[in-house]
Amino acid sequence: MPGRKLAVTEATTTGVVQTLTLVTDWLELPRVVSASNGVYFAICSARATCPYPARSAAWPAAAFLPRRQALELALRTFVKTSVDLVVVALPTARLVWVVFEREDLLADIDAPAVLDQLARHPAVADTPLRDLVGRLTRPRLFLPLPILPPPDDTIYAVRLLGP
Repeated sequence: MPGRKLAVTEATTTGVVQTLTLVTDWLELPRVVSASNGVYFAICSARATCPYPARSAAWPAAAFLPRRQALELALRTFVKTSVDLVVVALPTARLVWVVFEREDLLADIDAPAVLDQLARHPAVADTPLRDLVGRLTRPRLFLPLPILPPPDDTIYAVRLLGP
């Protein structure tokens, strides 16, 4: 794609913890998601050090291209594997994740059709694609909190942006 380049710099299992505890609203109980069958990806600016790139290489959490790439990674992973969870770290100055759950994401869309739409618009996208990426990623942006000491085998994360 033209402009600043992005690369997937890490891919690993999420099974190092049992669960993710997602806080979406302070007035509701957090949602606990099993991490036993998941994949973690990190997206970074080319030639930058992640997960905390230098300010010049960092992107805002709301930037379209990293969220677009995160969505494409999640969809391709769900279509080609049996994982239930995809977590993508964005190339932001502070750690921000996009958390995709298979049933939740695939219930909203036709994955092959969205992948086709993403393939037709590799860089600067039209408004409908930008709206789609926004709708599918903004409510799934989370700020992970520091890992608590054992026996708590979960990572807590707080929703960054509302739907």
